[in-house]
Amino acid sequence: MNSSVFWYALRQRQRSLGMILTLAIGVTALVAVNAFAERLSSALKQGAAEALGGQLVLSADHPIQEHFRTEATRLGLRSALSTTFPSMAIAAGRTHLVEVKAVSSEYPLLGELWVNGIPARAPAPGQAWLEPDALTALGLTQGANFSLGTLTLEVRGRLDREPDRAPSAFAIGPRVMIAAADLEASELLGFGSRATFRLHLTGEPAALQALADYVRKHPERGQRLEGLDEIRPQLRQALARAQSLLRGSALLALLLAGLAVGIALQARLRAQLDAAATLRALGASTRFITHATLLALLPTAVLGSLIGIALGYALQP
Repeated sequence: MNSSVFWYALRQRQRSLGMILTLAIGVTALVAVNAFAERLSSALKQGAAEALGGQLVLSADHPIQEHFRTEATRLGLRSALSTTFPSMAIAAGRTHLVEVKAVSSEYPLLGELWVNGIPARAPAPGQAWLEPDALTALGLTQGANFSLGTLTLEVRGRLDREPDRAPSAFAIGPRVMIAAADLEASELLGFGSRATFRLHLTGEPAALQALADYVRKHPERGQRLEGLDEIRPQLRQALARAQSLLRGSALLALLLAGLAVGIALQARLRAQLDAAATLRALGASTRFITHATLLALLPTAVLGSLIGIALGYALQP
């Protein structure tokens, strides 16, 4: 008799451990994939915002009116200005076509600007950063001077990477980055200049939406808003494909987790049939038997779920 009780208890414990293990595996798969999908989706959106230069960008073919930036400040948004245009750089008798980018001191709002192999901020007035191709073409080294329009600038570093510059086979020339404060003194933005002016913005979604509404109420010629929904087609397509893949992965994990939980519950409920039959024979109601069975399963289900959640988040690194 004692031996039978022992083996019965052992089988019950094995069933409980089996259900806990099955639940833990199913919940682990679900939590791990969903948490990873959320993190990756957030990272993709952050990367898209960095490639755009902000969560919202107001661009125009003429200088951005100051009242737009004033409104952005009132709404609690961070902002930075940039102006991009082609020009000719001159150094010691050498000339080279370059693409100038004049940025305010707040640049970059998102991502990292790399100069001489380290993260940096916008150049100071009177200084410039040049891409390696520009340095080679003009024969410049750090500390040397070159001319840009009527402006004389000092080379203060090699520009390695800017977060919002998309690769292009049709680039006019290598990048030269200068301070926005030097732009007027260069006298390069006269009549007919091909310049693009941008106001980069980042902040709370509600404030960004409020500024977008403000811009739409004050339309100007040659002006447009760019957000994550209006990013470059290549980035938008890549983001959409990645999000579709993540949604599919999360759905598959959900189906597998549901299958695992169903198998575990079926095996455990089958083991409870004898006990349910005994209770029924003793006059217990169906409702009482159902509640008793669910109550008996609750500790096992909670323990398996907690283990699964812990393992799912532990797998994130």
